[in-house]
Amino acid sequence: MLEKKIVFATFFPGCLNIHLTKDVGMIPYVLYRDFGYDSYLICYKNDDLSYLNTDVAGLKLWLLRKGRCHALEKRIRSVSSGGLPARAAEALCMFLDTFPFMLRHARQIDILQLYHYKDESIIAAFLYKLFNPRGIIYLKLDLHPDVVELCKKDPRMVKSSRAYDIASFDVISVEYSESLNVLKDRHPIFRRYADKLYYIPNGIDGARLSRYIRGYDRKENIILHAGRIGMHQKASEIALEAFTRVARQFPDWELVLMGSMEERFVAYYRDFLEKNSDIKDRIQHPGFLESREDVYEYYGKAKIFIFPSRYESFGLVALEAGCMGDALLASDIPPVRDITDSGKYGYLCEVDNIDCFTEKLRHIMTNEDEASKAGASLSIYVRKAFDWSTICAELQKIFQKSMRAEEADR
Repeated sequence: MLEKKIVFATFFPGCLNIHLTKDVGMIPYVLYRDFGYDSYLICYKNDDLSYLNTDVAGLKLWLLRKGRCHALEKRIRSVSSGGLPARAAEALCMFLDTFPFMLRHARQIDILQLYHYKDESIIAAFLYKLFNPRGIIYLKLDLHPDVVELCKKDPRMVKSSRAYDIASFDVISVEYSESLNVLKDRHPIFRRYADKLYYIPNGIDGARLSRYIRGYDRKENIILHAGRIGMHQKASEIALEAFTRVARQFPDWELVLMGSMEERFVAYYRDFLEKNSDIKDRIQHPGFLESREDVYEYYGKAKIFIFPSRYESFGLVALEAGCMGDALLASDIPPVRDITDSGKYGYLCEVDNIDCFTEKLRHIMTNEDEASKAGASLSIYVRKAFDWSTICAELQKIFQKSMRAEEADR
């Protein structure tokens, strides 16, 4: 008799196509591909989700149906300007949409993965355990760094509610190592889950990305900045300013801003190019690239990746660039310390320190032999420590431990 496959389902109602090549799609996909799980994604029909047929082929889809409640929610949101009424309406809709789904499918699911500690996750966890009390719930926090900082300063400032105790989580993970002990020791809720908290970073699909890796001598004089260009978090203006300060000294280099541009940033960007008209042809904005192959090509071509983010819950683009052997110039924030082995394989600057970013960018461009070695070392480290296959192997061990504990409690 064939052994029953473990059914793993990721509950992410707002999933878009772009999420499928990030942790939302990659964790269930790699568990299917490398460990034989029967993996599903649970979401609304928000997008064409074309990557299900290409990048994560084999990952199956369970669609949630939107009920009539959403028309009421939309009306409440339009007149209440958010706040408690809108939140209550959203929670009610989530409950009404999720209840029939869990009634039908919960008993089929061995492990339910949820994202973020919020009402949506609490509702899904409660309904799942209602219909499948022996199932395993995995909560991936993707925690905002501000929460960790508040815990470090004064845990009493962290918003929490005893109502959230209705969710019985079996496995909880954080994305960067510094946050693990902070939550275990100081968070008003998660310290009660200390024995179920794990450090599980985000990753890259090394097998797929390896074909785009180039030796430094085959790269081009490109400084790459990627993400939602102009978002306050991403500090894109620092990338622009640092490049402008050194550009005239290095006339063969260009800056590429890859990603959609925030509307509020468009006027700033236009004015910036006008003020620096002599180098504007060396600043490119290809926009958002739908094809992941095109994205990887840019990582492969670039010699330097500049990542001046003010904060990140992880920083996937920096990880992907590191895998490609780009010299990483980044803010000294906790996730980047993990990615660079505490700065050993990167060039780090204090957040918002434009002078540091300028001087280190100049140093990298002047000392390309050193930059080449730094990029190569970072690539080796990232592929060893942050490959999704390695990460999911660790998750597999954690799930087995949790399932054995569940069996023992029966």
